[in-house]
Amino acid sequence: MLIRVNILFILICCISCSQTLEGTVNDFSSGEPLSNVRLTLLSEKEIFTEVTDLSGKYRFTNLNTNSFTLKVSRLGYDELDTLINLTSGINYLNLKIKPSEIVTEDINITASRTELTLKQTPSSVNIISKDKIRSGNNFTFDEVLNNVQGITVFRSSGINVQSLSIRGSSDVAGGGIGNRVLLLVDGRPSLTGDSKGALWSLIPVSVIERTEVVKGAFSSLYGSNAIGGVINVITKKPTYKAHTSVNLSAGFYEKLNDSLKWTDRLLKFSSADLTSSNTIGKFAYLLNLSYRSNDGHAEQTAYKFISTMGKFMYDVLRNRDLEITLQYTRSDADYPHYWRKDPGKIAEPYKTCLLYTS
Repeated sequence: MLIRVNILFILICCISCSQTLEGTVNDFSSGEPLSNVRLTLLSEKEIFTEVTDLSGKYRFTNLNTNSFTLKVSRLGYDELDTLINLTSGINYLNLKIKPSEIVTEDINITASRTELTLKQTPSSVNIISKDKIRSGNNFTFDEVLNNVQGITVFRSSGINVQSLSIRGSSDVAGGGIGNRVLLLVDGRPSLTGDSKGALWSLIPVSVIERTEVVKGAFSSLYGSNAIGGVINVITKKPTYKAHTSVNLSAGFYEKLNDSLKWTDRLLKFSSADLTSSNTIGKFAYLLNLSYRSNDGHAEQTAYKFISTMGKFMYDVLRNRDLEITLQYTRSDADYPHYWRKDPGKIAEPYKTCLLYTS
């Protein structure tokens, strides 16, 4: 009986002497939790190493020394080196590290469905970043593709894209019916149910993170819709802190001379974008409202465009997120390239509602 009491006493003493260190590692500027951060505790006799999880959390247990040197490192961030003194029990230490610039090659995923640098990609690929889109002053997504070599955009007028061709690929029946260039939004096909074509002008520019344009036949990976190539639009992810932005713009066209003038009105264009994003616990969201209005520089080229988009993410398990994206887009324009006509009714412009989930 005496022996058992002594053993219990020794165990209690050992537990009381052990220490725990836990906390989070965040980006110094944005406050975003950082995963895969390597933390190393160094003492004269021991070395402990941990890596942060997706929530930026780390935890050291069974530490029997009071003084340590803590080293924190992550690719793309300045290394942090500091001395810490621990007390018995649980110690909490939240850290912030500063990002450092590293110039690397653009990464392409669409061409092989795995991450590869452009040099390793076995195809011709163009990557259009959000900075290039912003500097180009593009109102609609089809305008983003205007300056990509090998792409030809055929418009009936204004915002109406009749079809899009990569290196001469054509539609099955013309007019965007059975288009041979596949449009993906976040890796998911975005095609109309009736014509199996893509609505190139109906993607809000303000939510695009980058666009990958893959030229050449990729039917082996994506099916017959990708005989001409693939255009993958990757949208922005929700931010880790509450963020709201509003962008407004407006302008007008120069007046035409008498031989070309078709109206006495001042022809103008305007746009508005409202974006709100935040992360609350395991739930994150991004909401966007976009509006475009353009009187056009020529007759029958006017259009109005409105789009609402919601992107919702929930951290179900470690490294596993549930993502749902909802989008409604409407475009009213002069001379659409095809019309919908129900039996016994008057023909009206084609209307669409985009809805996709994952």
